[in-house]
Amino acid sequence: MSCCTRRAISHARPIILARSNPFSSFSSSPLRILSQIKTLHQNHSNGSVWNRHGAVMRDLKGLNACKHQQVRSVRTVLRTTSNIKNDLKNWNQRLDADDSYWSLYLILGINTAVFLVWQYARTLDRNHGDSSLWNFMTGNFLGGWYNINAGRYWTLISCNFSHLEPFHFIVNSFVLYSFGQAVIDIVGARAFPYIYLGAGLTSSIFTLALRDRKGNYFSHGASGSVTGTTLIYALVHPWSTVYLLFLPVPAIVAIGGFVMYDLYATSTKRSGKVDTAAHVGGAAFGVCSIMIQFCSRLIGAAVTSAVRTASWTHVPASRVLPNGCSITRRPWCNPSPFITPIQPRYYPTYGDEYQPSTLKRKRQYGFLRRLKTYNGRRIMKRRMLKGRKYLAH
Repeated sequence: MSCCTRRAISHARPIILARSNPFSSFSSSPLRILSQIKTLHQNHSNGSVWNRHGAVMRDLKGLNACKHQQVRSVRTVLRTTSNIKNDLKNWNQRLDADDSYWSLYLILGINTAVFLVWQYARTLDRNHGDSSLWNFMTGNFLGGWYNINAGRYWTLISCNFSHLEPFHFIVNSFVLYSFGQAVIDIVGARAFPYIYLGAGLTSSIFTLALRDRKGNYFSHGASGSVTGTTLIYALVHPWSTVYLLFLPVPAIVAIGGFVMYDLYATSTKRSGKVDTAAHVGGAAFGVCSIMIQFCSRLIGAAVTSAVRTASWTHVPASRVLPNGCSITRRPWCNPSPFITPIQPRYYPTYGDEYQPSTLKRKRQYGFLRRLKTYNGRRIMKRRMLKGRKYLAH
């Protein structure tokens, strides 16, 4: 019997030492091997720090991509909006261009289309006995108490685009084309349709007011609008030359003579088949439009002068700044003999002119002044001081 004492053997689970073969730790059962491989792969996928970091980075990249896409979409919308704004601005500038007479051509085109429809309606009525189109044109393109009592108030405007006889259409179109371009140069292409429609509406109202309400008559033609247009030209350019039967006559004499004749014929009721009351109405609209424009300019100039005077009265005559530089309110200076202000003005000399270096530079090299002419435009003039003389550039 050995004298060596044995150690107590623990009944705990034996430790399995790993060998060089990696599959030595797995059981020999195939199902258990597959389940362990699946468990290890899942634990590795869920527990890997780098995999979690990669997932987060992928999410961030997706969010950044969405954010950049939204920013690009917003920029595209803003760029499109700015382009639309610029296009509208350019379109408005083209509409207001001096060489653009689109409104005149539009009115002439409408008059021509209505005239052709009248001729077609007359042909159908005479040759084929179909008066439906003729009745439609009579009820919608002729002015008079008959249509007004029937509730067709739009005839006050539509009758100014209507011409039944070829001679009437040719004369009105020729006069409108001759004076329309000059009036567009005065008021602009977008304002010309309003003048045409306003003069036409006024002429229709004068026709209804000065004619017998019980009379069975109709009025049509662009004569009222043409009279208002020509009178505006005559009031703006009174001594320009127009040709009356190939004779050069001042515009105010020729057009004013026609208006005076229309006034006489309307007052004595000797106009016959010519609607002279419509001519008087168009002339009244032309005079009123010119007077309103003239008065608005006078009122605007007076208000502007009063506001400027009231805003400059608080400016001290002289002031000493904290840095030791003194400034003085000086009167408006007019170096050019060709530009004369309406009245002397005073202006404050504050801002960057506080600095002595700026004042020294101004005394040495000249001054920069804003000269304001009578029509409100600003002209910049640079003057240099050479000896005791100012040189205007």
